Amino acid sequence: MFSGRQVSIIKIILDNNLGVHGSVIADTLSVSSRTIRNEINEINKLFGKALILSNNKTGYSLNEQYKSEIKLLLNDVDDRNDGLLRSYEILGKVLFDAELQLEDLSELMNYSSQTIRKDIQKLDQHLLSHYQISLIEVESEKIKIKASEEVIRETLFKILKDAITSNNTDYAKLLEVILDDGFKKELLDQVLDAIFTLCDECEIQISIENIKILQAAVVICIVRNEYNFTVENEKEIINPILLTLMSKVSNLNEKDLPLLQKLIHTFKIIKNDKSIEIHDFSRVVLDEFIDEVFDKYNLNLKESDDLYNNMLVHIEYMLRRIENGYELRNPIISDIKSKYPFAYEVSMLVVHIVYKYKNRYILDDEVSYLAIYIEHFLENINEKIRAVLVSSQRHSINQVLEKWIDTNFKNQIVIQKILDKTRMQHYNLSSFDLILTFNEQIYSTELETFAFNGLPEMRDVNRLNECIHTVKMNQRIKSAINNYIHVDLIKIFDDTTFENVIEELSNLLENKEIIDSSKEFSEDVIAREINYPTNLGDTLMMPHPLYTFANKTAVAIGVIKKGIEHNENVVRLVFLLAIEKVRNSEINFIFQFFKQISNNKNLLKSLYESETKEEMISNMFKFSSSKN
Repeated sequence: MFSGRQVSIIKIILDNNLGVHGSVIADTLSVSSRTIRNEINEINKLFGKALILSNNKTGYSLNEQYKSEIKLLLNDVDDRNDGLLRSYEILGKVLFDAELQLEDLSELMNYSSQTIRKDIQKLDQHLLSHYQISLIEVESEKIKIKASEEVIRETLFKILKDAITSNNTDYAKLLEVILDDGFKKELLDQVLDAIFTLCDECEIQISIENIKILQAAVVICIVRNEYNFTVENEKEIINPILLTLMSKVSNLNEKDLPLLQKLIHTFKIIKNDKSIEIHDFSRVVLDEFIDEVFDKYNLNLKESDDLYNNMLVHIEYMLRRIENGYELRNPIISDIKSKYPFAYEVSMLVVHIVYKYKNRYILDDEVSYLAIYIEHFLENINEKIRAVLVSSQRHSINQVLEKWIDTNFKNQIVIQKILDKTRMQHYNLSSFDLILTFNEQIYSTELETFAFNGLPEMRDVNRLNECIHTVKMNQRIKSAINNYIHVDLIKIFDDTTFENVIEELSNLLENKEIIDSSKEFSEDVIAREINYPTNLGDTLMMPHPLYTFANKTAVAIGVIKKGIEHNENVVRLVFLLAIEKVRNSEINFIFQFFKQISNNKNLLKSLYESETKEEMISNMFKFSSSKN
């Protein structure tokens, strides 16, 4: 009856007996308040009665007379009436019959034929979008399996893998549904015990997540074998680990092992000597990636051996997952893209390198995992802040502070000068980025100032990290705005579409000879959004092409007065990036500035409510100059 988002809205309102404002619901679900208003109107329309009431003071609340009714409805949604789980239940029953009559399945599951048809359609769409496979079809009044046993098993492996890695589903419950009458809890436990014994005997370490995935895959093989479904694989050289596992589990045979081998090839298996097998091809991909990052963004990722080794291991297993069809899903991908926009964009350079060798695009989720490593580098390894210590303390106290800085901020801060308050007033501070002091009365209009309340403590670490972040932004943000954002590259739209915004802004870039072809540029931008969307929060986007480079770097800005629906958000600001293919460290600050904008609701509002292009530029400069 209700969509997933609508159910979430009802649950939030149900949990807040005294009422909850739309802005709170919007923040919780990462959508706009306007979307919440529209969804609530649709909920009341679908329910046929005023289920959700609105009050200017208390916000939204549930109509008391319908609370019991809606609780029962939500219980049904949370139980087996969840559409996708019910679809998997249908899949489980069909997989153990060569063919089923729709009427028989309807009677067996106690649902109407129409509901069964809808669920099969939902399942088919889900399998196609997530796994690029279609397993079942309805022909006349019959439901048939239209895939080989090998494809069936691999698809089931992937379904369980995603359930386990996302932690959104009870994987044992899902396994029970998919295996129908063939599921036995004791078999699940037996296989788990066998895997733990295997790890001890073979002296290997496997993450508990991967142990669960292997456990589910082995159980699927055993149950399918017991029902006389077998795979016809050619004989291969099998990993000794699997041969050992086969000896410990009944009804697992050699024909099952090649499929299991493809799966465990994607696992990070660490031997007791801590060694991990790394192929030369992984080094080729990583080295090309590092070279491109340096050429384009002036970031030398080779500065850190730890970073290089960690990324090498990640890319090794990323490539294995791509080769075998077991790519990772990232449940926090939206957070990574919004919190680490530049790190994510740097990571995007790996996409075309992998495509060049493998002729396929990697998932957006995989890119986001690599971004975490890049962000760590940007925060801890990148350029050091040049600090001046203004102190009237004894030499021993200053030494304590220097030691503390060296321990906690070795890669971020270097103290270049120590001055007392009197000398500071007559000293040229232009060569410094930050003032460190024990005196709260020290203040500079030129530099950010950080005051310690006595000897440094652990709580000062977070405070100083925030200060460093602000310094890095404010140092160069004005320069970035001056260099790349111009009033004649801003366009204010009234009622429009996402595609039209991109085309119009691309025309502005072409007119300024920033790009050669607005058509080629806009088509690349729009195509990129399908696989790698660039939303930063629910009202701002920073689209840019995957392959098309510009003659010089610039930002075209679209202000959409009425907003446009895109990726389930209402977008009001579009920052269209044109990036030239030259080394440029300032790109980082453009992305970080966009991130700051997306996190500041007052600034966002002032920008998309600007009446003129000049007013918008002025608001940006005011924000970049403030100690935000």
